Amino acid sequence: MLEFSHCLGHCTYAQKKYKMQEENSEISLSRVDTWLEAHKQKDGKVLESLKEKYENVLAAKERNKNKRTFEDFNNDELVEVFGKDKKGRVRAMGSNISRKKLTHLGVVKSKLEQHKKSSQELASFKDEMISLVDSRMDNFEGLMQAILSKITTKSPAVVNSPVSDPGSSSLSRSLYLSQNIDTVFATGGISHSPCPAPPTRNPQVILCDKFGKKLAKGYVVTDATSNMCHFKKVGYGEKKVYVEEVIDPDAPLFDPPQGENHTFAGLVDGGFLIWLDCWLEYV
Repeated sequence: MLEFSHCLGHCTYAQKKYKMQEENSEISLSRVDTWLEAHKQKDGKVLESLKEKYENVLAAKERNKNKRTFEDFNNDELVEVFGKDKKGRVRAMGSNISRKKLTHLGVVKSKLEQHKKSSQELASFKDEMISLVDSRMDNFEGLMQAILSKITTKSPAVVNSPVSDPGSSSLSRSLYLSQNIDTVFATGGISHSPCPAPPTRNPQVILCDKFGKKLAKGYVVTDATSNMCHFKKVGYGEKKVYVEEVIDPDAPLFDPPQGENHTFAGLVDGGFLIWLDCWLEYV
């Protein structure tokens, strides 16, 4: 009943297309390409009964090679030569393949291609960001090396500090650091701008009791040791204070003993203690 037959033997159209795709994975094969290959013999010749139709399909493909960017089962070269496929079959796609199945398959392929493209773009973006971060880190390391090389060429810091409280690691309020550090933040080179650190000033206070009576004078410690005094932790709402002048030597201390003292009498010559912030009068 067939006017002519293919030359696939026991091979199917799907198998033929798979083998063709393996031989050249860079091109996209249509059903027209598969049909043309399926109707050639091993020696490359075409059956005489098919020669006219075969040449017509080739000629139609040549005419349309720059017009079509996707596979159209309703208007491709096979439809142009043989007419539209009958219901329930699609030429050169194998048996039991309907147009509806091919439509769904096309949608799935399109989504897979979009996902693959998105994954490739994401991987490319990731590589670009890693490269950018690496280059910025190299620049930052170079900048830090320049800063460190400048710091090491300067004289060491000079620290003048009076004797601290024996029971504390605190530094006195008269702390002066003499430093010259060249900062480097100029475009195209190194900018030398001396930035001496200003001396730290500790707030002067008057120590009062809960009734507001003035007991002593001193200053609040604000350096790195301000959270410990006499091996006690300075709590919330409390301050570490250095007593410079005692007004009432018999007045009791807050949360005694502090060191070995229970009253201000032991702090006449100066010393550190913990005092409530709400009992301090700042001057």
